[in-house]
Amino acid sequence: MNTKTILGISIAAILSISAVSVSTLPDAFAAKDFTGKPDFAALLEADQVPTHLDFPEIDGSESKAKGIALFWFNEDQTQLFYKIKLNRLNLDEKEGESPGNGATETVTKIHLHVAEFGTNGPHVLNVLGAPDRDDDDLEVNPTNGVLKGIWDDGDETDVPSESGRSKKLSEHLGSLCDDLIYVNVHSDLGDFENTVGAVRGQVIPVSNVCE
Repeated sequence: MNTKTILGISIAAILSISAVSVSTLPDAFAAKDFTGKPDFAALLEADQVPTHLDFPEIDGSESKAKGIALFWFNEDQTQLFYKIKLNRLNLDEKEGESPGNGATETVTKIHLHVAEFGTNGPHVLNVLGAPDRDDDDLEVNPTNGVLKGIWDDGDETDVPSESGRSKKLSEHLGSLCDDLIYVNVHSDLGDFENTVGAVRGQVIPVSNVCE
């Protein structure tokens, strides 16, 4: 059984029971295609974090956090709406504040990257970071551990990529369908402030959008 099949089975199970069900999406985004079955999903787990290329002494992640990311295309596939639900991770920048979900780590940044499962690659969307580096459409609910936003071609003007990798959604449609996009959540865990990421998940199709 290949990695995609394993992840597909796991995500299907989570979607059937998850608190991140489509019926609970906020009304504010309901009119922006956050409805119906998602087109892509990713399980966010410490087990998916590989050894960092720059720090080979770090092998994976020791984080106890978990999460799920769901993605919906608009009708003409020019916008990809996303919702990320995190457990046991603090999203509040105020030191010591916690959503009461057993969080022992604080999120420092979240990116979408392009690379195969188990390998590291450049980021193509900065979801969360310094205040001037967040996704322009980002909304964060620290109490519920939820982030939501939109990836589109406007994100080309986001933080420049040292690799020159384009951040336009339109140039990564094939990457999404080929399981080459992953979500990486960093935290303040460890001596390297979790350079490798606390939890990570490969984004895979869960609808017929790629057929």
